[in-house]
Amino acid sequence: SNTVIWVVENGTYVEPGDELVRLDTLFMEEQIAERTKYALWTRSGAEQSRANLERAKLAVGEYEHGRYIVALKTLQKTYAVQEARLLTAQDLLDHEKRMAEAGYKSELDVEEKTFAVTRAELDLNLTAIQIEVLEQFTKKEELADLKGNLRASAARHEANEERVFADNSRLETAEKEMLHCVVKAEKAGMVIHPSSARWKNAPEVEEGATVHKDQVLL
Repeated sequence: SNTVIWVVENGTYVEPGDELVRLDTLFMEEQIAERTKYALWTRSGAEQSRANLERAKLAVGEYEHGRYIVALKTLQKTYAVQEARLLTAQDLLDHEKRMAEAGYKSELDVEEKTFAVTRAELDLNLTAIQIEVLEQFTKKEELADLKGNLRASAARHEANEERVFADNSRLETAEKEMLHCVVKAEKAGMVIHPSSARWKNAPEVEEGATVHKDQVLL
């Protein structure tokens, strides 16, 4: 329902497009203001979720082709250095053993070099394990987290876009209803009020009167 704020006089001859009735627009204006606020708010949320989605997409590639490669190469470099250290320690141990057999080195010197070989082997084995863990577990876990976040970001963005569509639709509906608050003549003719027509039992259309959907006005 709505309130009539102006109506053309009974018996007036009008042309197509002439105004016949004006209805109160206050409620529509409030609806438009409210819907505009929500439309802007949801659009802001959609833009934020779009940015989050793009970051989530980039994060997958950044790890898989960036951080993971750097971490793997770093460990492989460490492994190569430790492998060289182990070979050096083994050569020194062999040398110490020969010198000890010739009487130039003590058993303590041999034990020291043996310990150096053992430590180098442990360091090398530890790095090998770290490489295996990175390739077999860490990479898969990290990618699972990142791709899960990507799917969640995509779902949130889709939901936000649905809200944008819904709020824009409500805003468009309110704006269309605002246009209907001004009733115009569809063709030329004489205006006849209910009190002068055969349907005179219908409510009188006058300023301040309340009219309803599907009601014949004039």
